[in-house]
Amino acid sequence: IIAILNYLTPHLPISPAPHLPISPSPHLPISPHSRFPIPDSRFPIPDYFN
Repeated sequence: IIAILNYLTPHLPISPAPHLPISPSPHLPISPHSRFPIPDSRFPIPDYFN
């Protein structure tokens, strides 16, 4: 797993805080309260994601 993380790290933004998950996409931050990305104007998200 560490090797996988090391491989992916250059492609992922670093989490802004230790308790927050790292976004799987550099454009979509992940909400610490949800499995779904935080709504972003660049990526409209359906209401049922909220």
